Amino acid sequence: MSEQTIQNELYSNPVQFGKFTCRSLGATTIKDLVQSKEVTGLNIKQCEKISAKKPDVLVLNQNKEIIVFIEMKTPKEFTSSPKKKKAIGQELSVAKKVKAKIYIVLP
Repeated sequence: MSEQTIQNELYSNPVQFGKFTCRSLGATTIKDLVQSKEVTGLNIKQCEKISAKKPDVLVLNQNKEIIVFIEMKTPKEFTSSPKKKKAIGQELSVAKKVKAKIYIVLP
């Protein structure tokens, strides 16, 4: 099963839970989110080096600030320690730059 298929099955529509919204983004970039004001607390200049990055899933608070940054991986990408380290490291710097409080990698 592909990463996108797994993601689509889990988060096909924005899900509201309490004060938070869970959004699956597909091909949406960080730049798209900032420009469309879907995400606040960031500006284009802050996102210059990561503007083309495409997070898999974000959890936003009521102010549209990123609270949780989720990276989806296929089970094949999570079978050994080196693969796990690579998966975790892949988007960690992006999660930090978008000021996510929590970073999660899911197989």
